[in-house]
Amino acid sequence: MESSRRSPLGSRVLTIALVGSVALMAAACGSSTSSATATSTSAAATSGSPTSLVLSPAYAKSVGFPKTAVAAKTSSKTNEANCSQSAEAAYEDAAGQTGLVSETLVCNSVAAATAALDGVKKQVTPYKALAAPAALGPTAFVTATQAPQYTVIWRNRNLVGVTAIDVGVGASSSTTTTKPPVLTAAQGATLTAAAVAQNALYR
Repeated sequence: MESSRRSPLGSRVLTIALVGSVALMAAACGSSTSSATATSTSAAATSGSPTSLVLSPAYAKSVGFPKTAVAAKTSSKTNEANCSQSAEAAYEDAAGQTGLVSETLVCNSVAAATAALDGVKKQVTPYKALAAPAALGPTAFVTATQAPQYTVIWRNRNLVGVTAIDVGVGASSSTTTTKPPVLTAAQGATLTAAAVAQNALYR
């Protein structure tokens, strides 16, 4: 990615190619049946722009991140086999000290998305101080491996969702700290709510 911020996935960067993934969120839902749940095995729809699969500026502003650090964009270079697109957006609070990151990886199949998520799990350590939202299904987990960036990662059909909050360091900053700030309860609540909101786009 072009921005200097840390990637929630470390070396497995979601090189945002959301032209097809964002569309999944906006057009992947039919009825409110089990086919629209986070654990569904059917593929999400891919019509529309992949950037619709990441959190919008309006949502970010509503939860305290009014500044756009990285405008929603897509990429076709994902570094993941059989995952053809990705999308990302990043926002900051008014002081530029805390960032909200939203990313979606669009894979060609549920199997490919599962493989990508499994690869990530092997490189990070779960952050047990914050539970992943039940609404995201059993694949969801939280990691603080790249603290001060705290990240929720999950799979919804052929999509891999990533929502993160970077505390103490702006989302567009390359600054690092020796002792990462601890995620507060309020920030944790904002993070999990944002992940659920992002997942809702995968309908």
